[in-house]
Amino acid sequence: MTLLREQRRPVRGNVTRYAGIVILCIVPVAGRAESVSPANPSPLMIPMPLSVVEPPRDVPAAQWKSPYCGQWEDGCAECIRLNADDKPHCFDRGQCRRHANICFREYDQGYFNTICSIFDEQTFYYNRNFEIYVRSHPFIVEWTYNNNRFKASRHNLNDPDLQIGDQVYKLTEKGFETTPQDGKHLTAEIAPVFEEGVYGIECDETYSKK
Repeated sequence: MTLLREQRRPVRGNVTRYAGIVILCIVPVAGRAESVSPANPSPLMIPMPLSVVEPPRDVPAAQWKSPYCGQWEDGCAECIRLNADDKPHCFDRGQCRRHANICFREYDQGYFNTICSIFDEQTFYYNRNFEIYVRSHPFIVEWTYNNNRFKASRHNLNDPDLQIGDQVYKLTEKGFETTPQDGKHLTAEIAPVFEEGVYGIECDETYSKK
Protein backbone atom coordinates (compact mmCIF):
# COMPACT_ATOMS: atom_id res chain seq x y z
CA MET A 1 0.00 0.00 0.00
CA THR A 2 1.24 3.52 -0.75
CA LEU A 3 0.35 6.53 1.35
CA LEU A 4 0.47 9.98 -0.24
CA ARG A 5 1.01 12.87 2.11
CA GLU A 6 1.19 16.49 1.05
CA GLN A 7 4.15 18.30 2.47
CA ARG A 8 5.04 21.95 2.80
CA ARG A 9 8.47 22.47 4.25
CA PRO A 10 9.02 25.93 5.77
CA VAL A 11 12.38 27.41 6.58
CA ARG A 12 13.14 29.63 9.50
CA GLY A 13 13.82 33.07 8.06
CA ASN A 14 10.55 33.35 6.09
CA VAL A 15 11.82 31.37 3.11
CA THR A 16 9.92 28.41 1.65
CA ARG A 17 12.01 25.49 0.50
CA TYR A 18 9.50 23.68 -1.65
CA ALA A 19 6.10 22.09 -1.66
CA GLY A 20 6.00 18.45 -2.69
CA ILE A 21 4.44 15.10 -2.00
CA VAL A 22 6.17 12.49 0.08
CA ILE A 23 5.44 8.93 -1.00
CA LEU A 24 5.62 6.38 1.76
CA CYS A 25 5.92 2.85 0.42
CA ILE A 26 4.50 0.46 2.97
CA VAL A 27 6.21 -2.89 2.56
CA PRO A 28 5.25 -5.95 4.62
CA VAL A 29 8.03 -7.19 6.88
CA ALA A 30 8.62 -10.83 7.67
CA GLY A 31 6.57 -12.03 10.60
CA ARG A 32 3.75 -9.92 11.95
CA ALA A 33 5.19 -6.52 11.21
CA GLU A 34 2.70 -3.82 10.24
CA SER A 35 3.57 -0.39 8.92
CA VAL A 36 2.36 2.66 10.79
CA SER A 37 1.19 5.89 9.16
CA PRO A 38 -0.49 9.14 10.25
CA ALA A 39 -3.79 7.51 9.26
CA ASN A 40 -2.98 4.49 11.45
CA PRO A 41 -0.56 6.00 13.96
CA SER A 42 1.66 4.55 16.60
CA PRO A 43 0.52 5.51 20.10
CA LEU A 44 4.09 6.71 20.58
CA MET A 45 3.65 9.52 18.03
CA ILE A 46 3.12 12.85 19.78
CA PRO A 47 1.32 15.42 17.59
CA MET A 48 2.87 18.85 18.07
CA PRO A 49 2.78 21.89 15.78
CA LEU A 50 6.06 22.46 13.97
CA SER A 51 6.30 25.88 15.61
CA VAL A 52 6.55 24.11 18.99
CA VAL A 53 9.06 21.46 17.90
CA GLU A 54 11.13 24.07 16.05
CA PRO A 55 10.92 27.43 17.85
CA PRO A 56 12.69 30.32 16.07
CA ARG A 57 16.44 29.85 16.02
CA ASP A 58 17.29 33.56 15.71
CA VAL A 59 17.72 34.09 19.47
CA PRO A 60 20.85 33.84 21.65
CA ALA A 61 21.72 30.24 22.49
CA ALA A 62 20.82 30.63 26.17
CA GLN A 63 17.30 31.72 25.18
CA TRP A 64 16.52 28.99 22.63
CA LYS A 65 13.74 26.72 23.90
CA SER A 66 14.07 23.59 21.77
CA PRO A 67 12.03 20.66 23.16
CA TYR A 68 14.48 18.05 21.82
CA CYS A 69 17.98 19.49 21.43
CA GLY A 70 20.72 18.39 23.83
CA GLN A 71 23.64 20.40 22.44
CA TRP A 72 23.54 23.58 20.37
CA GLU A 73 25.45 26.77 19.61
CA ASP A 74 24.96 30.14 17.95
CA GLY A 75 28.58 31.05 17.20
CA CYS A 76 28.90 33.02 20.44
CA ALA A 77 27.84 30.46 23.06
CA GLU A 78 27.39 26.71 23.29
CA CYS A 79 24.73 25.06 25.46
CA ILE A 80 24.19 21.49 26.65
CA ARG A 81 21.54 19.61 28.64
CA LEU A 82 20.96 15.93 29.37
CA ASN A 83 17.16 15.84 29.47
CA ALA A 84 14.06 17.96 29.03
CA ASP A 85 13.97 19.03 32.68
CA ASP A 86 17.59 20.21 32.76
CA LYS A 87 18.42 23.89 32.74
CA PRO A 88 20.87 24.42 29.86
CA HIS A 89 24.49 25.00 30.80
CA CYS A 90 25.92 27.59 28.40
CA PHE A 91 29.50 28.67 27.79
CA ASP A 92 30.45 31.96 26.13
CA ARG A 93 33.08 31.99 23.39
CA GLY A 94 34.22 35.58 23.78
CA GLN A 95 34.73 37.51 20.56
CA CYS A 96 32.34 36.04 18.04
CA ARG A 97 29.87 36.43 15.21
CA ARG A 98 26.38 35.19 16.03
CA HIS A 99 24.34 33.01 13.67
CA ALA A 100 21.09 31.06 14.02
CA ASN A 101 21.27 28.20 16.50
CA ILE A 102 22.65 24.89 15.27
CA CYS A 103 21.46 21.76 17.07
CA PHE A 104 24.17 19.06 17.08
CA ARG A 105 22.27 16.26 18.77
CA GLU A 106 19.04 15.30 20.48
CA TYR A 107 19.14 14.57 24.20
CA ASP A 108 16.97 11.52 23.42
CA GLN A 109 16.74 10.21 19.85
CA GLY A 110 13.76 8.03 20.72
CA TYR A 111 11.80 11.05 21.94
CA PHE A 112 12.76 13.03 18.84
CA ASN A 113 11.34 10.23 16.65
CA THR A 114 7.98 10.57 18.43
CA ILE A 115 7.62 14.30 17.70
CA CYS A 116 9.28 14.69 14.28
CA SER A 117 8.39 12.74 11.13
CA ILE A 118 10.77 14.39 8.63
CA PHE A 119 14.06 16.07 9.50
CA ASP A 120 17.27 17.37 7.97
CA GLU A 121 20.77 16.22 8.78
CA GLN A 122 23.06 19.17 8.13
CA THR A 123 26.72 19.63 7.28
CA PHE A 124 28.36 23.06 7.47
CA TYR A 125 31.14 24.60 5.42
CA TYR A 126 32.76 27.95 4.55
CA ASN A 127 32.66 29.48 1.10
CA ARG A 128 35.39 31.70 -0.34
CA ASN A 129 33.94 34.74 1.46
CA PHE A 130 34.16 32.90 4.79
CA GLU A 131 30.36 32.71 4.98
CA ILE A 132 28.77 29.59 6.43
CA TYR A 133 26.67 27.41 4.14
CA VAL A 134 24.55 24.41 5.05
CA ARG A 135 24.02 21.25 3.04
CA SER A 136 20.80 19.57 4.24
CA HIS A 137 20.04 15.89 3.76
CA PRO A 138 16.35 14.99 4.41
CA PHE A 139 15.34 11.88 6.36
CA ILE A 140 11.97 10.38 7.21
CA VAL A 141 11.03 8.52 10.41
CA GLU A 142 9.05 5.36 9.65
CA TRP A 143 7.28 3.25 12.25
CA THR A 144 6.55 -0.48 12.22
CA TYR A 145 4.81 -2.77 14.69
CA ASN A 146 6.34 -6.21 15.25
CA ASN A 147 6.38 -8.69 18.11
CA ASN A 148 4.13 -6.44 20.20
CA ARG A 149 6.50 -3.50 19.87
CA PHE A 150 6.54 -0.24 17.91
CA LYS A 151 9.87 0.53 16.28
CA ALA A 152 11.08 3.69 14.54
CA SER A 153 13.68 3.67 11.77
CA ARG A 154 15.19 6.51 9.76
CA HIS A 155 15.51 6.51 5.98
CA ASN A 156 17.09 8.97 3.58
CA LEU A 157 14.66 10.88 1.35
CA ASN A 158 15.90 11.47 -2.17
CA ASP A 159 13.57 11.82 -5.16
CA PRO A 160 14.55 14.43 -7.78
CA ASP A 161 11.19 14.03 -9.56
CA LEU A 162 9.42 15.28 -6.43
CA GLN A 163 12.08 17.89 -5.70
CA ILE A 164 13.03 16.02 -2.55
CA GLY A 165 16.71 15.72 -1.81
CA ASP A 166 19.79 17.58 -0.65
CA GLN A 167 19.48 21.37 -0.48
CA VAL A 168 22.00 24.15 0.14
CA TYR A 169 21.32 27.20 2.32
CA LYS A 170 23.23 30.11 3.74
CA LEU A 171 23.40 30.27 7.54
CA THR A 172 22.66 33.78 8.83
CA GLU A 173 21.74 35.30 12.17
CA LYS A 174 18.05 34.97 11.21
CA GLY A 175 18.06 31.39 9.95
CA PHE A 176 18.67 29.26 6.87
CA GLU A 177 18.26 31.24 3.64
CA THR A 178 17.91 29.85 0.15
CA THR A 179 20.50 30.73 -2.46
CA PRO A 180 19.79 31.99 -6.00
CA GLN A 181 19.82 29.50 -8.86
CA ASP A 182 22.81 31.29 -10.39
CA GLY A 183 24.68 31.46 -7.09
CA LYS A 184 26.76 28.28 -7.35
CA HIS A 185 29.94 30.36 -7.22
CA LEU A 186 28.81 31.51 -3.76
CA THR A 187 28.08 28.03 -2.44
CA ALA A 188 31.34 26.37 -3.50
CA GLU A 189 32.83 24.56 -0.52
CA ILE A 190 36.24 25.76 0.65
CA ALA A 191 36.60 24.27 4.13
CA PRO A 192 34.41 22.51 6.72
CA VAL A 193 33.22 24.50 9.72
CA PHE A 194 33.37 21.55 12.12
CA GLU A 195 35.44 18.40 12.30
CA GLU A 196 34.39 15.30 10.37
CA GLY A 197 31.37 13.50 11.77
CA VAL A 198 29.73 16.60 13.31
CA TYR A 199 26.21 17.19 11.97
CA GLY A 200 23.30 19.49 12.67
CA ILE A 201 19.68 18.38 12.94
CA GLU A 202 16.44 20.27 12.26
CA CYS A 203 12.84 19.06 12.18
CA ASP A 204 10.90 19.81 8.98
CA GLU A 205 7.57 18.08 9.59
CA THR A 206 5.71 16.77 12.62
CA TYR A 207 2.81 14.38 13.16
CA SER A 208 0.47 17.28 13.84
CA LYS A 209 -2.13 18.34 11.26
CA LYS A 210 -1.80 21.97 12.37
